[in-house]
Amino acid sequence: MSVRLFAPALLVTVALTTGCGDEPSEPHASIDMTVTRADATVVEFPNGLRASCGPFDEDNADTEAVHIMAGKRGPHSTFWQLTAVQADVERDPVTTLPNSFDFTEPRGATLFAYDNKPRGNEVSSAEEESSGTIRVELAGCDPGDTVQLTFDHVVLGSELHDLGSLSFDGEVVAVISEAH
Repeated sequence: MSVRLFAPALLVTVALTTGCGDEPSEPHASIDMTVTRADATVVEFPNGLRASCGPFDEDNADTEAVHIMAGKRGPHSTFWQLTAVQADVERDPVTTLPNSFDFTEPRGATLFAYDNKPRGNEVSSAEEESSGTIRVELAGCDPGDTVQLTFDHVVLGSELHDLGSLSFDGEVVAVISEAH
């Protein structure tokens, strides 16, 4: 008789234990990317990865976009910022560089970076010396959704033509935190 009582209790324990492992884990941000200067030195970006969805910019308030930033904008702070038109990356997640466009009609993904060493370089995916591809895979724009970026042999040309380029290679996963 004790065997009969033990067997149902064991089945309930197994069912509860197997159910616990099926819970989805919380998404988390990760950066597995290397950024190098033209002289092959590595650019160090401060910790902090932020992602949000909202208007592309003030001039294009009706164009929904996803924004990802590493570092913090400031007069002497190194950072990079990617902005991608949501409808474009949902249709085709790959943007080939250079990606220049009329400022009133943004398309695809744009990448801008500021490197404060040695004297302050501004690089952009719109420069004609830029090359490579950026893949933006957006799971959604609700808080907690993820966006995965893949930088494949990306070279950004300098907006200050006497300074060198920056190269980006690798992957970034960001978690949407709030509306922009």
